[in-house]
Amino acid sequence: MDYISKIRKHIGHDLIMTVGCGVLIENDEGKVLLQKRSDTVEWCIPGGGMEPVETFEETAIREVREEVGIEVNELELFGIYSG
Repeated sequence: MDYISKIRKHIGHDLIMTVGCGVLIENDEGKVLLQKRSDTVEWCIPGGGMEPVETFEETAIREVREEVGIEVNELELFGIYSG
């Protein structure tokens, strides 16, 4: 069971603050990899929620592996956003 699922067991559907990481994967032609979300059926970059023991980079690497089956290792920070 992941961290968010454990928290949800205790607080239900109340608002919780989380950290998520997304990865822009671009090929040599400048095309960006998108995935279609299964929950909202929207297109997005690969990514997801951070587990408490992870760094941002570890989260990004794990989420890309889980979501699209690609191993990434050379990451460059492009931004931090909130709100």
